[in-house]
Amino acid sequence: MRKALVLAIIAVTVVFTACRSNLIQVRTEFDGLSMEGREKGALRLKVINLNKFGLSIEELDYTMLLGRDTLALGTRPEPISVAGQDTTAAEFPFDMRFDIADTSFFMRPGLLSDTVTFKLAGRYVLPGFLKKNRVPFRYSKGIPVGDIIGGSTTDLNRLFNQ
Repeated sequence: MRKALVLAIIAVTVVFTACRSNLIQVRTEFDGLSMEGREKGALRLKVINLNKFGLSIEELDYTMLLGRDTLALGTRPEPISVAGQDTTAAEFPFDMRFDIADTSFFMRPGLLSDTVTFKLAGRYVLPGFLKKNRVPFRYSKGIPVGDIIGGSTTDLNRLFNQ
């Protein structure tokens, strides 16, 4: 009996360790942007889990940069849970770090050759036998401002889609 219990514990540990080593990073798709006045907003993303197992994402911090200047930043206090091979929508509230009414910000030299960068950091929470496994991750992607000027959803998708 005791030998069977030890073997069962080892088998379960191997299965959950395999889940962690085969982790596929979640994908995101741009789903919208809303502004609350000139200082706050929310970015909506579809979060896609291609893994066969469900996972949660916690401690999300994100920043949007224009060149070296911070445009917006935020933290999502609630975790995002996504079932295996499923998609969920999530909002990412942010605070603006510049006045969008200040047109001089957008008239600066070299703006069209600058890059808008989206940075995201957090931790995946994976199922575990005795405790949950937490795996840190970082994501960063940038696209040229000139590609965004048209304002099409397709161009914004290129920034947030992985």
